[in-house]
Amino acid sequence: MESWHARLDRKAESANHAIYKLVTLLFKESKAVAVSLTRLSAEQRQSLTDQRKEQRHIQARLETLWAEYDAGTKSPDELLRACALMYVPA
Repeated sequence: MESWHARLDRKAESANHAIYKLVTLLFKESKAVAVSLTRLSAEQRQSLTDQRKEQRHIQARLETLWAEYDAGTKSPDELLRACALMYVPA
């Protein structure tokens, strides 16, 4: 455990920072990220929401394709072609 703390200390801004100072630095950084996210415009937030929805849709489709492949209803070639079409529509 001490070697893990020592490694984290070395990765902090300077070797003089203790693990507790590193935690403080990480906490401050997380607050800065939160502030940045709140400053996004409504359009940017909507874009991020749309991207997350699209990723969930893609993930669900991939899981369905794999289930079909596992069940033997899709060949490896059919699986790969279907996956490719999800990212590069014909």
